[in-house]
Amino acid sequence: MATMSALPPPTAPVDVDKYFKLPVTGPRTELVFGEVIEMPAPSISHNDLLHDLGHILSRWVRHHTLGRICFDNDLVLDESAALVYRPDLQYLTVEQCSQIRNGRVYGCPELLIEILSPSDYPRHLARKLDHYRDHGIRWVWLFHHEDPNPRIQELELLEGKFQERSVAAADEWFEPAVFPGLRLKLRPLLAGDQKSAVQGKASDLI
Repeated sequence: MATMSALPPPTAPVDVDKYFKLPVTGPRTELVFGEVIEMPAPSISHNDLLHDLGHILSRWVRHHTLGRICFDNDLVLDESAALVYRPDLQYLTVEQCSQIRNGRVYGCPELLIEILSPSDYPRHLARKLDHYRDHGIRWVWLFHHEDPNPRIQELELLEGKFQERSVAAADEWFEPAVFPGLRLKLRPLLAGDQKSAVQGKASDLI
């Protein structure tokens, strides 16, 4: 997830229909309460992690018939409020797959995954997490992959706020509550070694 900067303000707030009719040749954008927000291009390491992590999760979810993993797709979190984000990865349960329309997700997935970069401003992340919380997103993973202390942070929505359920350092196994039996390790994942990044049942799927 890259740092966001505002485009020149439009003459009027942009609704969701107008937003999806904008040219797609420019920078990646999100829509926050009618304001189009420009997002700088992600780094190579960001995209590598997105690909490798997404591949592992997709294989796991498909093998166990758990739903679907969406890669870098628009999430229409609140259509009436003109709130559209673009998480790095989204996990939808079987029941939630009906929320996919025209290649986009409408409503609340079970899990959102954000791959952070050092340039992400804390206030931007805090705002995004506030919106995820307010709309009932149950699980969020934050990948601090370029931090001096790389780690995976797992947040769970409890009693109306996100609480840290677990943190796994780069050389520790991450065992997410949303996928019982799955074990991930960040260090080999950052090196592009998918096979070494998983353990147990997932090893047979990679």
